[in-house]
Amino acid sequence: MKYILWSVFEIIINIFQGFATCYYTYKYMNNNGKFKNFLQIRSLIFVVLMSVSITVVNYITIFEHFGLLIYVMILFIYAMKELHGKLIEKIFSAVLPILIIIISSAFISNFYASIFRIKLDVILSQNNFPRFIALISTQFVMVYLLMISLKILKKKENNSLNIRECMLIGIILLISIAVSTFLNLISLRNPTLIGHDLIVLAFLGLLIINITVFYLVVDLSKINITVRENETLKIKNEYSQQYISSANTQFDVIKKLRHDFKDNMSLIYELIQKGNSNKAIAYMDKYFKELSSTEDIIKTNNEIVNAVVNSKLSAAKSYGINIICMCISDFNGINDMDLCSLLSNLLENAITACKFCDKDSKRIYINISSDKYRYVFSVKNTIQNSVLQSNPNLITTKDNKVEHGLGVKIIKGIALKYNGKVDFYEENDEFCCNVILKRKK
Repeated sequence: MKYILWSVFEIIINIFQGFATCYYTYKYMNNNGKFKNFLQIRSLIFVVLMSVSITVVNYITIFEHFGLLIYVMILFIYAMKELHGKLIEKIFSAVLPILIIIISSAFISNFYASIFRIKLDVILSQNNFPRFIALISTQFVMVYLLMISLKILKKKENNSLNIRECMLIGIILLISIAVSTFLNLISLRNPTLIGHDLIVLAFLGLLIINITVFYLVVDLSKINITVRENETLKIKNEYSQQYISSANTQFDVIKKLRHDFKDNMSLIYELIQKGNSNKAIAYMDKYFKELSSTEDIIKTNNEIVNAVVNSKLSAAKSYGINIICMCISDFNGINDMDLCSLLSNLLENAITACKFCDKDSKRIYINISSDKYRYVFSVKNTIQNSVLQSNPNLITTKDNKVEHGLGVKIIKGIALKYNGKVDFYEENDEFCCNVILKRKK
């Protein structure tokens, strides 16, 4: 009877761990995900698979060793098949809970073995009171560490690590798993009591190191956010200055034209009255061209869009490029720096390609639209020859390829960040770029 009760108890523990690890992966990848949404058949299948794997591995050996890789693979497959997000995040979401479980289990088991002055394999294999206390304590420590790590790692403001930082932290986590495994293997070889106490202290140190790493993530993220905010403010300031300068110039030109309007109309009227129609038409043609250069600049509710688009439109006009621009007013949900980078690169690429076309065919068509699901940025520019045939990978033709070869990569990166897509295609004599960004819920 006692054996049956112990078996049921340990199966319950294994089910709890399987559920906790899968739910951790779900919450890590979907911080705003609701608990009821997790309780779907597909997620529960992986919970069962994880629980069975833990039970089988524990039945085969008293310590998992390389069975830990099985747990990581199950969680990684779950993240890949059922959850959305970056690959590096999916790897983290599979490794972190297993790291927490192994450190919690190893530390608590060795701690109680040291407290009760018994061998580690007694704690791990025999059905006794120390093992019961160790199993219960492990679950509490595990849940606490899982909750703390989620709270630290998945705060909205802590989601700003770059790839290099993620890799370094990931390496630390993997080393921690390896060290924990080796320490446990040493403990199973029945060291002296002092040696066992030292192993417990080593586990405690490892635990402190990983908690420190969690908080290090917070500090790195805050630093990265500050750097990005400073970059955004710098870009905002530069484009705002350009926007103000452009607006002031436009205003001065308009004031001058208004002041001269009466004199110009009087002169045209006098030329027509005297029968000098050709001179009047020539003068009117010159006058209309001057008026067309003072077309209204676009104005939205976003200063970044106003500054970037109007600055680029002014540059395009200086090359004699005709522009048609239709634009929405609001860009809620898109980061200002992403918006600045996207529009700057889209328009810069279009102007660069278009300015060498024949004078009469230079034109750029801009249409920025949205609905409740997405934003669509469509930019078309005339071309003399097919770009995709001669340069299918859209590699920059400028001399400094390091500085100028990032435009297309930046556009694709921003689309990927917002779960959207980018299409490059050609239509008649136009090169077209469509960027779709999904609205964040």
